[in-house]
Amino acid sequence: MRRRLRATVAGASILLFLVHLAAMSPALAHIDFEHDFVASTKVLLDLVTSGPSLLENCKDLAQIGFAITMGIAQRDAGGIDGGRG
Repeated sequence: MRRRLRATVAGASILLFLVHLAAMSPALAHIDFEHDFVASTKVLLDLVTSGPSLLENCKDLAQIGFAITMGIAQRDAGGIDGGRG
C-alpha cells in the first residue's frame, strides 16, 4: 500500500512538472536576455528550481518499478529458494 501511494505521488509530481513545463514553453521559446532580462531570468530560475524534483521523482518511480518487478519474479519462481521448501 505504501509503495502504491508513493508511486502515485511521484507520478503526479512528474505530471505536474510536465504540465508546468508545457505552460512555460512559450515563455522559454521567447527568452530574450537582451530586451527583457528580468522576465527571462525569472523563467530560467523557475525551470531550474523545478527540475531537481523531477529527477528525484523519476528515480523513485524507477526504484519502485524495479522492486515490483523483482517481487513478481520471486513470486513466479516460488520464492527465494525456487519453491524448494
